[in-house]
This record gives sequence, structure tokens and C-alpha cells, in this order.
Amino acid sequence: VFILLDGVYTFGEEVKIPVIAPPRKERGLKITASAILQQLTHLSQEVDEYHLALKTRKELERELSEALIKAEERMAKVRRTRASLSMLAEIRKDIEKEKKQLSERLKDIRSRRQALKPRGELMLVLWRELELKRKALEQNQKKSGSNHRTRLVVGTRVFLRQMRMLSILYSIYPVRKVTDRKSSHGATYYIRNVTIPDRISESLGQDMSVALGYCAHMVVLASKYLGVVLRYRIVYQASKSMVVDDVQDPVKKVALYYKESHSRGMIHGGIGMMIVNVGQLLDACNLRPSEAMGGSGTHLLHRLYILQRQIMPEDSQ
Repeated sequence: VFILLDGVYTFGEEVKIPVIAPPRKERGLKITASAILQQLTHLSQEVDEYHLALKTRKELERELSEALIKAEERMAKVRRTRASLSMLAEIRKDIEKEKKQLSERLKDIRSRRQALKPRGELMLVLWRELELKRKALEQNQKKSGSNHRTRLVVGTRVFLRQMRMLSILYSIYPVRKVTDRKSSHGATYYIRNVTIPDRISESLGQDMSVALGYCAHMVVLASKYLGVVLRYRIVYQASKSMVVDDVQDPVKKVALYYKESHSRGMIHGGIGMMIVNVGQLLDACNLRPSEAMGGSGTHLLHRLYILQRQIMPEDSQ
């Protein structure tokens, strides 16, 4: 501590604090100890105030730096918030676009739905009908399973009835085979002791008409018993029967009997149509039709003979 006469007090090398100079007396300069103590006390108070101010300044600087750091952090948050807000704005725009597209698609779907509504109702009706048919089919299957034995019994009885009716028919119109060396094919066939000659003549015309009438009646009844629809319809009129082709010429009737006005080609054509009908009966009985042999009349009786042998073998006749 230096006490200067000019009233300036120097403390250390940093701070200069003015002090009150002691009053001068007229009788010379005299500094007392109480004045010096008073000055030192005042000086210590000022020093304490300075240190306090300095401490307060450092705290303020620290608080200011902390506040600046917080402000920078807040600004960074604000920047991030602004960036996120801009992203949110873009996302909102994209959402609006997608919303418009979805609304358009929804309108399209509603229009299609209105257009498909009648079809849907029709499909629902068809589905209900199919469900009813399915249930009915299941019930029929159950019934068919329970009635399987009954069907077998009925089928067997029907088959036996058919065989019985055919056997009666064949007993009414028996066809027999007689060996004949003079014949070109080695045998002659008779139906109720009447044959169909290969060569049509006036002398044998009446017997041929009767034989063809027997054949026509026999084929008509056999087709009914077996449930076979004949290719050529037979108009049975005893010995003046006829055959009709309902497909090509339903008006024209082909005669199965001899007459002077009838040509031989027409009669042979009618016999050929009868041969086709008998072939259908053989197919229904799982029999192989024989090949053409000799004349057309012999061929017709030969096929009827094969058909009879299925029901009535030669041993049982």
C-alpha cells in the first residue's frame, strides 16, 4: 500500500481507486492512525465489492454462454422443426393426391358395382338353385344307395321278362336252318316253313310276301321288347308290309311284298333295309352281325337265325 500526498491511492498493479485525502491543517501536514484505518477499511470494502462484482460478472458470462448454447440448440430444433414442417407439407400434398386418386377409384368401383349388381343377383339366384340341386342330388344318392339292390332286382326281372317275351316271339316265328348242297351257300333258311328266294319270280312271289311279313312282324316286336329304335320304320300289314326311310324320304314307302308292278330292285332295297334293322337288334344283344352271304333274302333270314339262337339254342328248340 502506497499513500501519496496528491490523494491518489495505488493498490497492486491493476486497479486505481481514488481515496479521500485527509484534511490539511494550517499548522502543517499531520496524518493520524485512525484516518489511515478508516481509509483501509473503506478500501477493503471497495475491494470486496469489486471481487463480488467480478464474481457476478463471471457467473453472468457463464450464464450467458449457457444461454447462448441453449439458444443455438433451440435454433437447431427450430431448423429441424421447419424442415420437418416442410416435409409434412410435402407429405400432405402427396396424401391429397392419393386421396383424389382413391376417390376417383372409389367412384369407378361404385359405378362398376352398380353395373354388376344385376349379375350378382342373378349369380345368387343360380347359386341357390345349384345348392338346391346339390341337396337333391345328395338325397338321390342316398336313396340310390339304399335302392341299389332294388334296382338290381328290378333290372334282373326286366331282363328275364325281355328274354321270356323274345322266347315266346321266337316260338311263334321260328327260324330254322336246313343244309342244302344245291344252294350256293350250303344252307337254306325257313321262317314258319316259308323261305325267301334269292331270285324273285311270279311262282314264288306269294310265299316270299308271307315270309317277309313274318320277318317284319318279328322285327317290330323284338325292337319293342329290347327298346331299340329302328333306322327304318316298318309299316306292318301282314303279307303287304312296307319300310319307310323317315330321314331321307319320309313319304316314299318301299314294299316288302311281290307285285307285278313292283320292280325287283325295289323289293331287294326293302330287304336290305330290313337287314340293317336286324343288325341293330344284333348290336343291342352284343352279337356280331354276319357278313353278306348269298342273296339278300338268305342274308336276312340268316341274321334272324343268329338272333334267335341267343335265346333259343338248337338243343332247346
